[in-house]
Amino acid sequence: MTFGLREELLSDARAKLAAHPERYVQHIYGENEVGGTSWLYLSSLPFEQIGLPKLGYHPTPGYTEPIQHAIFKYFLPPLGLYSLLGGLMWFFNKRQKKTETPDFRGLHTS
Repeated sequence: MTFGLREELLSDARAKLAAHPERYVQHIYGENEVGGTSWLYLSSLPFEQIGLPKLGYHPTPGYTEPIQHAIFKYFLPPLGLYSLLGGLMWFFNKRQKKTETPDFRGLHTS
């Protein structure tokens, strides 16, 4: 295991691949997968054979960002939630006031 800056690790990995082409699969796993990962792997076996998943090259946030922008556009979900909570509060307060109305039938003023 080697630690360091990504560019330095990539240049070391490329040097190892060039120096020992028979020893390694000629691919740096993690260099381009899902836009580039924090972990880089070299292997003498195919990566699927050692349990690493086959990943695409499109960054994962690229899939979720349009969904988030669509959901939170114009601040609609929070406004909808606040409207729903306000409506529930109004409904339950109205219902509570009906049951708590005092009974003045037995009281007489002098």
